[in-house]
Amino acid sequence: MERPPRQGRDEQDAGKEPDCPLTRYRSLFVQRGDAYGRQRNWSRLYYRVRSPLTDEVLTKHLRGEVTIGLYSLDPSGTTRWTVMDSDRGLGPIVGAQADLAKRGIPSYLESSRAGGHLWTFWDKPVSPTIARRIIEPSAPNLECFPAGDIPDLDGYGLLIRAPLGIHRFSGRRYPFIHPSGEPVSTGKVRGQIDWLAQNVRRVDPAPHAAQLPILPTAGEHPVYGPKNTEQSPIRQWVEEHPIRDVIERYVRLNKAGVGRCPWGENHKHGDKHPSFTVYERTQRWWCFAERRGGNGFDFLAQYHHLTPSELLRKIRNGSY
Repeated sequence: MERPPRQGRDEQDAGKEPDCPLTRYRSLFVQRGDAYGRQRNWSRLYYRVRSPLTDEVLTKHLRGEVTIGLYSLDPSGTTRWTVMDSDRGLGPIVGAQADLAKRGIPSYLESSRAGGHLWTFWDKPVSPTIARRIIEPSAPNLECFPAGDIPDLDGYGLLIRAPLGIHRFSGRRYPFIHPSGEPVSTGKVRGQIDWLAQNVRRVDPAPHAAQLPILPTAGEHPVYGPKNTEQSPIRQWVEEHPIRDVIERYVRLNKAGVGRCPWGENHKHGDKHPSFTVYERTQRWWCFAERRGGNGFDFLAQYHHLTPSELLRKIRNGSY
């Protein structure tokens, strides 16, 4: 049974005249229209819906009848926004907003259940890695959406709760706010959309990307070291050992490669809903609750609390 929405004129208006507010909402937040997430009742978790994100679905979200999540990449693998997430209150987000402003990057603060989200909107599609590198210096310890280094079998990117709906777990609606904590408008939905449409300034990522330091021409993963004509022993081991075979020695996986996180003690309430996923096509794993992942070698190193060199030595000695 779903938690009943908190009705008000603003929510009702969002469904009566959908064209203008929904068009504005889509232009700000929706990156792809062929899939979305839907939050489970009384839960923080979402499941993927492989159906078009219609105006009807958006209207139900804004009315509070359902709660949806939006994927952080468009079908081409780029993004039109970057979001920093704080689960430690508003302080870190407000500080990041001030620092971004000094760099000439406007951002917009959305309250959340545990803290806040800080949205930056780009005026053209940009690589998620470039977007993250532009934003991260202002908030190095905050989670970033999208995160280009997170494996995803279908290329959807991380899911984030669509703004202005009702959180199914808390039963609350979280508005965009000023740094003081006051909502940017008195309206809960339409007033918020109107304010954003009038005030959001999109940022050209090009001049900011031009100032980024050039990355070294090393392999994709830091443990592999620089590229050369000889194959790294770690890379060779990874290629010779299918990731599912490695991880199933420690984690029970279903057919889809999903299981319970082996670091359950680090989860606030344990890993009640399996959050650990193995992607056989990319030979990567990711824990959505812990926000960490890697390849089979990384898993063994983290599971056994070993450095890469220590693990490699044990592998050569026949321990693994």
